Amino acid sequence: MSTSTPNESPKNFVASQNEDEQRQLTNLKESKFTELTNWLQSWGYKVVDKSKDVNITGIELQAEITPQVPYSSGLSTPFLLGISR
Repeated sequence: MSTSTPNESPKNFVASQNEDEQRQLTNLKESKFTELTNWLQSWGYKVVDKSKDVNITGIELQAEITPQVPYSSGLSTPFLLGISR
């Protein structure tokens, strides 16, 4: 017994199911990314969402995180948090 409708081929059903799974996975990644960046902000880190500026292949979400206290040299070099595809 197939779960596809009479007008929908099994191949199309699998494709739409994969699209739903990809959408759910993307939503989960975005949710976890937001949760993590919010935690970092609440701990006092400066967090800048750079997801729209990502130019690294395979990186879907990215944030720039600046430490609270500068290094002994006086610099505060940010580090990047990236979520891959």
